[in-house]
Amino acid sequence: MTWKIKAKGAKQSTEVMSDDPKYAIFKADQWRSRGLEVWIEDINGNMVDEAALRQAAEQPYSHAPPLNHQFH
Repeated sequence: MTWKIKAKGAKQSTEVMSDDPKYAIFKADQWRSRGLEVWIEDINGNMVDEAALRQAAEQPYSHAPPLNHQFH
């Protein structure tokens, strides 16, 4: 899935796209720390539940093998 991270301030507005939920959350937090109004949308312009996105970003990838996996 791809997300649009948007920010708006008194003198600027900006937007980046990401298909990495961890980066989307990181960028939103970074811009908020600079005092910007931030929100995240899907590619269709629908607002994203940021709490659910944060939770998804903390989950390990289900398709990744364990670190001690022996490849043959």
